[in-house]
Amino acid sequence: MKLNLQNILLTCAAVLLLTGCVHNELRPVHRTSVEQELRSLEKDIVQIYLRRDVALMERIFAPEWTFTGGDGQEVHRAQETEKLRSGKLIINKLDVSEITVRDYGQLAVVTMRSAYSGTENGRPISGDERVTDVFVRRDGRWQCVKTTATPIKQ
Repeated sequence: MKLNLQNILLTCAAVLLLTGCVHNELRPVHRTSVEQELRSLEKDIVQIYLRRDVALMERIFAPEWTFTGGDGQEVHRAQETEKLRSGKLIINKLDVSEITVRDYGQLAVVTMRSAYSGTENGRPISGDERVTDVFVRRDGRWQCVKTTATPIKQ
């Protein structure tokens, strides 16, 4: 019994180490180059929406990227690219501020404030939101895998 329990505990510890779930693995690190790169990517994301640049979106947003807005609805990358491509989503103004970058090695979290206006399906839209983008490092570059936006109540 003692040997089996010991094996189970060692196996669990190995799984935690191999999957990166150990608490020490998620400590933020400060790498100026990473912060600059992610801030630059956020500027590119603004341009994606202002220019409706689907090719740039497909490069920066991972295939599994999803967006969850204040209404709780989830939008997948294919849906978002189609809205931009078709003109169903037109963003005329998009200002970001209060950007914070947290670098966790192969994962980074960027938070910001975003103010936008435009049209969706021909109807005016506008908002002021807190946005969180989650990036992972793959094949030597950062890709956004998740975006959430929470409206700021006035």
